[in-house]
Amino acid sequence: MIRLRDRQLLTGTGMLATMRPGAAFAIAGQLAHPGRQVVTVVGDGGFAMLMAELSTAVANNLPINIILLKNNSLAEVKFEQKEIGNPEFGCDLAPIDFVAFAKACGADAFRCERPDEVRTAISAALRSPKPALVEALVDANERPAKPDELKV
Repeated sequence: MIRLRDRQLLTGTGMLATMRPGAAFAIAGQLAHPGRQVVTVVGDGGFAMLMAELSTAVANNLPINIILLKNNSLAEVKFEQKEIGNPEFGCDLAPIDFVAFAKACGADAFRCERPDEVRTAISAALRSPKPALVEALVDANERPAKPDELKV
């Protein structure tokens, strides 16, 4: 569940399983509200489609925070294929070292391989004065939540 505090805003893709625009949306949010903290939660497949946005954030000193859920899979696509009775096809991703990529772009980056590492990594990212990425390894066998299962 996400609890919003006074003056916090939340936006999303309308539960349309849109892939890719998380970092671009974060950049737009930071440009629209320069003094505010901006956080985006993305999957590794969607982020991989537009990774260059992180270099844009670094080049423009936009301190966005990217929480990247890594399962080396297009999990939403895999789930949709299964739901309609089709065989899984083209959903596995080659492992990408997103932490190394983020650091190469000039961002701060943190890797979480266990749940007990997540809080510390996110806290460090939120304190960073520059763009930061938190790569969190997640269970690739779990299906993503359906829109009616999400509590916001």
